[in-house]
Amino acid sequence: MLFKKNMAKNKILFIILSCILFTIIYLISFNFSENIPYYLKNITDYFVNLEDKPFKKNINVYLDLSLNVLIFLSIFIFIKNFFSNNLSFHLQLIWLIKSFISLFIIMIYETYFGLDQTQYFLFVSNDSQYAYHFGNLDKFIDLKNPTVNFLLPLKIINFIFDSSWFAQKNFQNILYFISLIYFYKTLILINPKLKNNLIIIYFYGLTPSILFFSSFLTKDFLIISLLKILIFNILNLKYSRAKILDISLIVLMIFMIYLLRWWIAATIIISWTIYVYSTPFKNFKLTYVFQVFTFIVCVIGIYLFTFSLYFTELEFLILDKIFARFTTEHFYPPENYNTLFLNAGNKFDAIKLYPIALSKTLFNPFIKELFNWKFTIFVLENIILFLLLIFSFKNFKQSFTRKCFFLLLLFLIMAHIYIPISYLNTGTTLRYAIQIKYVFLIYLVIMNFELFFKLDQKIKDFFYIQSLKLSK
Repeated sequence: MLFKKNMAKNKILFIILSCILFTIIYLISFNFSENIPYYLKNITDYFVNLEDKPFKKNINVYLDLSLNVLIFLSIFIFIKNFFSNNLSFHLQLIWLIKSFISLFIIMIYETYFGLDQTQYFLFVSNDSQYAYHFGNLDKFIDLKNPTVNFLLPLKIINFIFDSSWFAQKNFQNILYFISLIYFYKTLILINPKLKNNLIIIYFYGLTPSILFFSSFLTKDFLIISLLKILIFNILNLKYSRAKILDISLIVLMIFMIYLLRWWIAATIIISWTIYVYSTPFKNFKLTYVFQVFTFIVCVIGIYLFTFSLYFTELEFLILDKIFARFTTEHFYPPENYNTLFLNAGNKFDAIKLYPIALSKTLFNPFIKELFNWKFTIFVLENIILFLLLIFSFKNFKQSFTRKCFFLLLLFLIMAHIYIPISYLNTGTTLRYAIQIKYVFLIYLVIMNFELFFKLDQKIKDFFYIQSLKLSK
């Protein structure tokens, strides 16, 4: 009798929560769906300003939304049937949270902030051949125009789901979910003791910057989706008996990343090369190898930076490109160039500013932006990651492995490449940093294994207690 009463209470609670959720969804859709860019191609083929919007296509937003809710539910059921009972519930919960944010909550943000995703969607839905600033878009693949290569999968989605805004959002959600699975698989590959560890799934899945930027149509998560597969295959590769298929897959992933952002592909090649050629040192303590390697690189880097004539010849070209980026894309006033990292005064001033530049690349926004509502949640994220980095120094000797050596190389080289780009603009830094953070998060979990193991026990106890309450 008591069991039946509890079942009745649970059903009533479920109905009430469902009604509240439906009401929230309807209100958001009703008030903010007008900003979804279901537009026809305009005369300039580009939105010069908000008043330049052409006529809307005859698309019912609720029909588009309903179709993609069915896709969401299909994947939700698929997760239940494909994954083990230990993981399926938690993966379903994360998928539910992620889809709710991407399909609904993000509409509110998109209303107030202009994003490139609007242009990307218009290019594919209107089959644009050319757009100002983005160049020619009529090629299948273009080695000189990353936007063309990024639009290819979006065009495929648009071909299947004609002019569906929410289908593109679901595509980004799928990329996000695959990245979550490979994050989990990579950690187990490095440390098998992390198998069935729930906290690492929530740690990555609910990281604010990951959740947020995977909700937009940008290159970032397509790159991360390729990067995650690549990292897993590199770490899983048996060099003594490597198969041609394995090597071919890695090369293909690098090439596809090159088509989107060549500097990330270069970072991977450099890191992988050093990782492979460090094999003769595997019998030594890796901490010493890494220390020696770091010392040699620093000495050579400082020498080249300070005395090399070759760097002097390239210096003007590098600075000119960096300045051009900020004037054309971020509208940074030319008179304020003296605040730019690489043009602070002279080379030695740049060395002094190096720690600030690196910290801003990795942990921007930070504490001083805590009370800026746009960045508060990201500030809290960066504070937690910074603390985990501090804790990782304590565990360096006992947790550092050869696979960690590759991750650390990839992370550091990528972070240094982004230093000139990320030094000024907080929004750009935050978005670009998620490519670095994907590697960084794997490294932090491995180096703080004991902490994540303890947290995992607590979260499992919590869900066990809740399940007992519901069953009574």
